[in-house]
Amino acid sequence: MLHIKQFIFNPFQENTYVLIDETKTCAIVDPGNYTPKETLKLKSFIAENQLKVKMILLTHGHFDHIFGLHALIKTQNIPVYANILDKDIIATAPQYAQRYGFSFPQSSITINHQIEDGETLTIGQTKLLAVHLPGHSKGSMFFYIPDNKIAIVGDILFKGSIGRTDLPGGNLDELLDGIHKKLFTLPSETKVLSGHGPSTSIETEKRTNPFVSSL
Repeated sequence: MLHIKQFIFNPFQENTYVLIDETKTCAIVDPGNYTPKETLKLKSFIAENQLKVKMILLTHGHFDHIFGLHALIKTQNIPVYANILDKDIIATAPQYAQRYGFSFPQSSITINHQIEDGETLTIGQTKLLAVHLPGHSKGSMFFYIPDNKIAIVGDILFKGSIGRTDLPGGNLDELLDGIHKKLFTLPSETKVLSGHGPSTSIETEKRTNPFVSSL
């Protein structure tokens, strides 16, 4: 049985998730830890629970979702999994962060594993389906866990809203089309874990989300 631990990090109130398999193998999704205190909180949780971090998964490359990459990579040899189409926004994260008044290390971040659309990833005995759904960014992804009926969607979909599409690589038509054809084909009881804000469900968003309920 998969257990999911949620952390809320940085001034953008970004949701970082730790996916923990019963084997104590885990994956960190979108490490947004910004301050030393936040990094310590995440690392302490991993150490206290004797977890083995197999990978860092990125739903997309915007800086508020990758603040913590350097702090994790420099102390532990953890491979980064991301869609290659977000390589450029990951590379320019320091410049974008500075525009908002945040510091971000200038050293380069390597995508160790290029996630393909439809690829199955494993965390211990747990399988995740990686699905490319562009629109928030060129390479934005969501991760569906069939056995738990959970979708981790980053900034694609929120409770009552959708991800912004005015940043480089954003496209409203692609985002809406992907939500309709990919997310909304999941079972209606699927729990949706977003990159910001509370969780929701596919059924709830189909019925009540003003941006997509008419799709």
